[in-house]
Amino acid sequence: MANGLLQSSNKNEEPEDIGNRYIHELWSRSFFQELEDVPFGFTFKMHDLVHDLALSVAQNDVSSTGSVRHLCFKLLGQGASLLPNNMGHLRTLVLRSNKEQKAGSEPLIDECISRSKHSLETLDLSCREGIEELPKDIRYLISLRVLAPNSPSNMLIQDCDNLISLPQGLKYLTALENLVIKGCEKLDLSMDVELGGKEDGSLRKLLIAGLPKVESLPQWILLGSTKTLQHLYILGLENLSTLPTWFLYLISLQTLEIGYCPGLSSLPEGTQRLTALQELRIEGCAKLVERCKEETGEDWPKIAHVPRITIS
Repeated sequence: MANGLLQSSNKNEEPEDIGNRYIHELWSRSFFQELEDVPFGFTFKMHDLVHDLALSVAQNDVSSTGSVRHLCFKLLGQGASLLPNNMGHLRTLVLRSNKEQKAGSEPLIDECISRSKHSLETLDLSCREGIEELPKDIRYLISLRVLAPNSPSNMLIQDCDNLISLPQGLKYLTALENLVIKGCEKLDLSMDVELGGKEDGSLRKLLIAGLPKVESLPQWILLGSTKTLQHLYILGLENLSTLPTWFLYLISLQTLEIGYCPGLSSLPEGTQRLTALQELRIEGCAKLVERCKEETGEDWPKIAHVPRITIS
């Protein structure tokens, strides 16, 4: 997608959907092997012959001139003087840090955003040791589709031990489609965020996992995307006791996974209104599992319409 390789005759088709179609087509022709659909993408192996061909084709595709499109920068305490000047068309930015680096990354990150705020599509801050809060100017990344602050292969905010809150500016990322918030021990999601009266978000996939301070899921975390969210994963929230009322308004929800939330004892009344739901997985939630047993569980009528159900 970042290289402009995805094409479709349907102007309304989302780039991610085009890319998924490409992946399955290549898989069917044995270019890819062992394809597995995982929550936020695919894993697969490339055939040895295809790998050799790709290396042969790409060996001369390196240029030090023109506008920079994809940049990976390792933070070693340097200033912005080492950044390229031609970042006006930057689409992918990956920033990394050493484990020994504890602070001092924020000014360089702010400068990167300032130079590429009208073009950046993917921001990967793989530098959790060097950052304590997300940039305040993140609201100006009007083209941002992927926010991935810790891993070059996933879209996530993960294992940020010192992160206690998310910036108010998140609500302005109306083009953001995938968000993972995972393994942040001090993170509190209960901050007061005004989203306004209109639903203008485009979030499609949301994963919230391993946040011990979270007792309830606020509506702002949807970023105004109750009509667009298709996949929701709620995992390892040990103090979560109920699902929120906005859960019933996810009219496009296709996949719901709830795992290892021992405090959850039932599904909300009206869950049967989620008519778009195609797959439900419940694991490691003893009380909820008991209530959702086929035919005999008290909550079974709420989910009987779902084609694929896995409960363990």
